[in-house]
Amino acid sequence: MKKQLLVVLIASIFLFSCTKNKEPLSWDTGILAPILTSSMNIDNILIDTLVHLNSDNSISIVYSSKLYNLNIDTVLNLPDTGIRAAFPPSPILFAMPLDTGYSFVNIAKSAQYQLGDVQLKRAILKSEDIVINAVNGFDAKVKVRYEMPNVKLNGVSFNIVDTIPGANGSSPGVFNKTYSLAGYEVDFTASQPAQYNIVQTVIGAVTTETCIANPGDSIVINTRYTNIKADYAYGYFGQDTLSVGPSETTIGLFKKVKGGSLSLEDAKVYFTIENYLGLNAFVNISQMYSKNTTTNTTVNLSASSIINNQLNITRATENPLVSTVVTRTLNSTNSNIKALLNNLPDKMGYQLDVYTNPFGPQFGDNFIYSGNTFNANVDIEIPVSLYANNLWLVDTVDFTLSAGELSEKINNGVVSMYVDNGFPYSAKLQMYLLDEMGTTIDSLYAANSIIQPGIMNSANKVVAKKFTKIDFPLTATKLDNMSKAKRMIISTVLNTASQPQYVKVYSDYSIDVKMVADFDYRVSMGK
Repeated sequence: MKKQLLVVLIASIFLFSCTKNKEPLSWDTGILAPILTSSMNIDNILIDTLVHLNSDNSISIVYSSKLYNLNIDTVLNLPDTGIRAAFPPSPILFAMPLDTGYSFVNIAKSAQYQLGDVQLKRAILKSEDIVINAVNGFDAKVKVRYEMPNVKLNGVSFNIVDTIPGANGSSPGVFNKTYSLAGYEVDFTASQPAQYNIVQTVIGAVTTETCIANPGDSIVINTRYTNIKADYAYGYFGQDTLSVGPSETTIGLFKKVKGGSLSLEDAKVYFTIENYLGLNAFVNISQMYSKNTTTNTTVNLSASSIINNQLNITRATENPLVSTVVTRTLNSTNSNIKALLNNLPDKMGYQLDVYTNPFGPQFGDNFIYSGNTFNANVDIEIPVSLYANNLWLVDTVDFTLSAGELSEKINNGVVSMYVDNGFPYSAKLQMYLLDEMGTTIDSLYAANSIIQPGIMNSANKVVAKKFTKIDFPLTATKLDNMSKAKRMIISTVLNTASQPQYVKVYSDYSIDVKMVADFDYRVSMGK
């Protein structure tokens, strides 16, 4: 555009220099400039899905969504617990001197997690905090050694040594500190295989100064184990019923659809449960539905193979970790899956119960890894053989047109769209211009803005592209608004050419688009 304008300006200067008329001179001229050229096939259009090529070169859409993922804390919820230790263990009855290095008798304590019928034997911790609060009544500093022999990192037991400040007159010395056990491995059997859920601690205290121990003096150490989460756990996790939902997950397959209707010739949904847990389970799905939040329409799934039909999920194996997989295939003969998807859902809802260890502990100990637990997935396979009735798609794209001072001198113009459509759909277009705040400031619309479908044979297969030219009239004001626009909403209404016959889409289908701007530009020359 700038090059063509330069030619016009050079010619104008030449004409001006050859005339004796000194009055300002102006005239209108046309500027023709291509502003967009594009060719799109099915891979460009279905960017949010996985396109599968069938044996006849027709297209299927395969879309995967994670429906539910079990959190390790749901199976194994470790509550806070703690211990208390006092030095000396018996009250001081009369005043007595304590030399530097005086060692109190070590105190061994065990904290047992209250976990019902869960028998926890071993765990690798993702997080756990040891919060130590100590109060020292002696008027001397005391060094405390805190050891957990069954809590180890790289084979070395957790062992800390810290100093508790001495009392200052009637004010005791106070110590507060938090230590992390992240990455440590814990043996909860306390060296006795018949015991479970136990953490052992040995605490020792030594004076670092001479002092007089008076009646009532003591050191009290309170320890709290909190923020406990495991990366791995081993033991028997008990029998439990985990109720999930009602809950909903977002389905992005139809997220650009805002209205109209779609009818699928066929569809399949693979409902898969993948179990990485070292425990058996029963799963009962009581409800599953699709929801279109635009139309506020809900369609419940009717499928006897999974709805209120208890699924037996066997345990995974370890070393190496190998999951077990249970899959149920839903199609138009064993379910109403077409109606579920014809609803054009943006949400999938479900409600289910998971029964852990339904056969009791006789199948051996359980295990669980935080990164691999228990997943329910939905895979949707849709052959693109359908018919669309006023199917309304909306997309928002970035848009920038830097017109500069040109818009002030343009009388009017037209943006022409030249389309060679190789798809079996007609399309009606309207575009809305948005400013940087997302406010609609103008639109581009043409009364004849219907892109004609490709030319089809008797088998409803496109054999040649169909040409359509659409003109979007522009005024100087509209062009000015275009220069201010930062984003554009593209609204498209699709209809198949042979309703109500289903039409397939093939891998060689494409659409070619070229946009050309034709402006009537006023050139002014003068003193």
